[in-house]
Amino acid sequence: MKTPDINLFLDTTLLFSDPFFKKTYNRQLLKFADVYGTPLILSKVVFEEARNKFLLNVQKRMGDLEKSLQALKDYYPDDLSTEKLQVSSADFENQFDTFFNKLIDRKLIQVVDYDNALLPELVRRSINRIKPFTDNKQEFRDAITWLTYTKKAKDENHEYCYFITHNKNDFLDSNGDLHPHLREDSDKFKVYSSSRELFDKDIILKPLITTVELVQWLEDNPITQKQLYALLELNFDTIYEDASDYVIREGNDVVSEDDAYCQPYGLSIQHIKYFKVDIINDEIIITGQFNVSVDVEVYIYNGFRDRDDDHYIHTGSSEVILDIQFSTSYDKDTEEIHLLQIERIQLIQPANVDYFDDYYEE
Repeated sequence: MKTPDINLFLDTTLLFSDPFFKKTYNRQLLKFADVYGTPLILSKVVFEEARNKFLLNVQKRMGDLEKSLQALKDYYPDDLSTEKLQVSSADFENQFDTFFNKLIDRKLIQVVDYDNALLPELVRRSINRIKPFTDNKQEFRDAITWLTYTKKAKDENHEYCYFITHNKNDFLDSNGDLHPHLREDSDKFKVYSSSRELFDKDIILKPLITTVELVQWLEDNPITQKQLYALLELNFDTIYEDASDYVIREGNDVVSEDDAYCQPYGLSIQHIKYFKVDIINDEIIITGQFNVSVDVEVYIYNGFRDRDDDHYIHTGSSEVILDIQFSTSYDKDTEEIHLLQIERIQLIQPANVDYFDDYYEE
């Protein structure tokens, strides 16, 4: 079967939180580009904005790290600083540039410069509020990116064009179709909000992302719930860290009492609610949901404290039930899962504080 002319155009929003394509489905974009020789296309505006956003995020977190090191200085014999640790924003910048230069050299990424001749058209659209410009905001970056992509699609006579952006509302009408203004530029584009949505929903890509050998192997060796439970247990540390961070971050929202908080100290995986196994390129991807029980110590605000008493007092132990959505890849040769990605955590059952009544009666 002849491989169709597939072209994947990216918006900056895909790179904001995952600049190195580490997430499960973003990784598949790079693998798709490698297997089928279809580079991921970034306009120069998208690439430069993604790089700038990356540097701003690094600088902010380096500042936070410097503050944390200062707080630890009393517990270290010498001065503590990012310089002492031999880490700097420049290191991260070099990593970003090296990573993307390699992708460009391998033809997995193609950066497309914008045409200065587009300026009069951008001005016209801005004045007349033609999509992606709106009455509420002027999306200059979106407009120049869109016109750069549609020009490339037209000039090179591309067949299937996919635009991945979290800002679908800027490009679609109320029915979820490409906005009429934009359809006048090109009717070849489909807009998806994420790489996962692209792989899940697009029927043109289905035969390309399904490998016959892996389909047969999975039919002969189906992954069972019991097997997946054991695999998740082997990744206990990742699950415990993310679940604990959630409990601490949400504060009294995970306690059925105001002015209280929980301190996690243990976790157990209760049951797997559902899971599905997909094949993307030559990789087995497992997605699903499971519940965990987090053991917590509960502390409530001491409203009757004396001057020297603690603001919060320990009142006992309880459990918090969380629902966790995940994705991961399965290696059939090692029979292990890799890069477990916790995508969403929701509170199912808060810590029980019924016994607080006894405390208040004292």
